[in-house]
Amino acid sequence: MIIGVTFDDLITITADFYMSDEVKGTVTSVYAHVDQRPPACKGLGKDRKAIADVLKLVLNPLVKLPTYVAVDISRLPPVAVEHLDTSALLQELAILRPEVRAIQGRLIQWARWARAQGPQASRGPKQLMRYFLIS
Repeated sequence: MIIGVTFDDLITITADFYMSDEVKGTVTSVYAHVDQRPPACKGLGKDRKAIADVLKLVLNPLVKLPTYVAVDISRLPPVAVEHLDTSALLQELAILRPEVRAIQGRLIQWARWARAQGPQASRGPKQLMRYFLIS
């Protein structure tokens, strides 16, 4: 989620990053899901006007649009870190931390078991898997 970016900044970022054809495709896609026609934007700043119109629709809580995802992540404009909501990233990290610790614990158990077995530990992968999965 992007936070702390003004409406005008979003227009500028989008207009500077995307080609006119991409803007037209987006306008067509978004307006296909609402009961109104896209306004005719002409002149020098037509892409900026079209982007502003689409953003107004997207930000309007009364307008129900489908969820859009990026098919090609390289086609997303860069956004500075200070404008990102890192809470989702922190939640994911909190979920992964115990999993990593569990894997680490299993590896330590395996290393102790292998050391106790001596040279014969490397002789039987089935025995190793049995020990690793059962215990």
